[in-house]
Amino acid sequence: MGFAILAGAIIARGLYWDVSLPLMRLWVPDFAASWSEATRGRLINIVFSAMKMVAFFCALKCRQKMIPEEERSRWPWWRAWLHPTKIRLLPRW
Repeated sequence: MGFAILAGAIIARGLYWDVSLPLMRLWVPDFAASWSEATRGRLINIVFSAMKMVAFFCALKCRQKMIPEEERSRWPWWRAWLHPTKIRLLPRW
């Protein structure tokens, strides 16, 4: 679920900035100007960033569920990726 939300956020941000906003400026410039003023330019990125944060939370919760039940209480979701196992979100340096 986390990776699906992350992909959705990346695609939605690209569609907004690279497709819909330029088309709005081309076809309805008055509305595009008022829309940009209402969202203050890049304020809309808060939505896309929130989607990314939810995606990371989902991935970390999933990783926590992969820890054996007897050890899980010692590994909260924000530290679960550090659990000593071969399955990691980031490689060990």
